[in-house]
Amino acid sequence: MRLKTTVSNLVAVITMHKFLAAVYCVFILNVLCSCLVLDHQQCPSEGGCEDNQVECNWTPSIHLSPNSQRRHPHGLCWVSESHRYVYINVAKVASTTLKQLTGLPGSGRARQSKCTINPENGTVTHFQPHLGRGEYGAMQSTQGFFVFGFVRDPLERFLSGFHTVAKRGAAGGAYGDSKRMPFVRVTHDGKTQMEAFFRDVIRNGGPWEEHTAQQAYYLSHPQSKVPIAFDFLGSVELFKEDWQVLETMLDLAHVRKMPRRNPAERGATRNPMSMSDLRASSELLQLVCDVYQQDFLCLNYSMPAVCNL
Repeated sequence: MRLKTTVSNLVAVITMHKFLAAVYCVFILNVLCSCLVLDHQQCPSEGGCEDNQVECNWTPSIHLSPNSQRRHPHGLCWVSESHRYVYINVAKVASTTLKQLTGLPGSGRARQSKCTINPENGTVTHFQPHLGRGEYGAMQSTQGFFVFGFVRDPLERFLSGFHTVAKRGAAGGAYGDSKRMPFVRVTHDGKTQMEAFFRDVIRNGGPWEEHTAQQAYYLSHPQSKVPIAFDFLGSVELFKEDWQVLETMLDLAHVRKMPRRNPAERGATRNPMSMSDLRASSELLQLVCDVYQQDFLCLNYSMPAVCNL
């Protein structure tokens, strides 16, 4: 789908990827997505979709622990006053790379901030610049600012987030409740540990920390569940191309060499599960689909064929 968007009298042709089909009605018209995602809806029964309709409603099952260290709290954003844009952070979605890119002089030296979202229409209304040590400055308006974010294939993102939680939880320290979850103590087999992780998630009522929290949580108001009104949503899968679109739209200096991707969690405590291992287990794939159902539906990513809703 190609969507023409006018920003400061500049007309740019934006390649909006397949995942935007499901959220077009909410991100463009700023209304709650009540439409069914028919092209990606899973209908495993012989009777078709009539008795098995599942909606995108931006209500993931999540129960964040108050003890978890908040490196990626809801509403974390980077704001450039000179280029008048807001980047909404989502954990494990190129967040380190985007922090580096938006912080460049040619990109407006965006500052880490806390953004306020209108619960009724999802617009980003204000920001407070981060002053350090958990303190924030005075609230400032974002009226007329361009709001963008990025999303990622839920399966890829889960695996990345799981590796982070497994390693840092095993390392202990100040890493919140992860170090107290039973799955951390399962170290003899990668698949068994991942199964134990999902048992902990189900028992907890959803993910308890931000690296494995659903993208739908970050991309909507946490109470009203109204999706954020983005002007542009890019994807990690087409990151370079989408960043170049933003360079044009926001008059940013061209970045010839992208920052290095955040290195994978390594070390003796890293779970050995790979994407091929995950895809080989229909049971684990079903668990991913169950926990991240809203990400697949609302962001219009295809679920693995074995998944039933």
